[in-house]
Amino acid sequence: MTTQTVPPEAQPMLEQVKNKYGFVPNVLKELSVSPAALQAYLQGQSAMENASLTKAEQGVIQFIISLENECHYCSAGHKAMLAMDGFSKDELEQVKKGGAFQDERLQAFAELTRLISEKRGWLEAEQLSAFSAKGITRQQLVEVITLIALKTMTNYVNHIAKTPIDEQFNG
Repeated sequence: MTTQTVPPEAQPMLEQVKNKYGFVPNVLKELSVSPAALQAYLQGQSAMENASLTKAEQGVIQFIISLENECHYCSAGHKAMLAMDGFSKDELEQVKKGGAFQDERLQAFAELTRLISEKRGWLEAEQLSAFSAKGITRQQLVEVITLIALKTMTNYVNHIAKTPIDEQFNG
């Protein structure tokens, strides 16, 4: 989608994204066909800036759910963002192939994200207790689910649109 085909209601939102990041990711151009969907996604992501989860934890959760949903676009984007935040490309490649994060807390969030996805949220009490024992609070559990929902939205849009990966994500 080009900016000429963006509905007028979406233009200001995409301008804000461009001002914040220096470019408009292709997925947001795809979402802009529905200004309401674009707004929902952007507001959801903005709200998560105030979450109890760290930026790294949120990045890991979004990377893992994108892998689980087989979204090549979002996987590439979150891999690039994690690399910019200091993760080694080797570690991220290993995780992509099913390996573990070196940091135990981040690995716990990766495991939780995979389990929620696999079980569609139907976690057993003992599974919840195990993550609680790893220091994951009920608040963080709900925040993980929120990130899964937001990211699944863009994952599915990308599946349908076959969104091309932005050159900024190739690094």
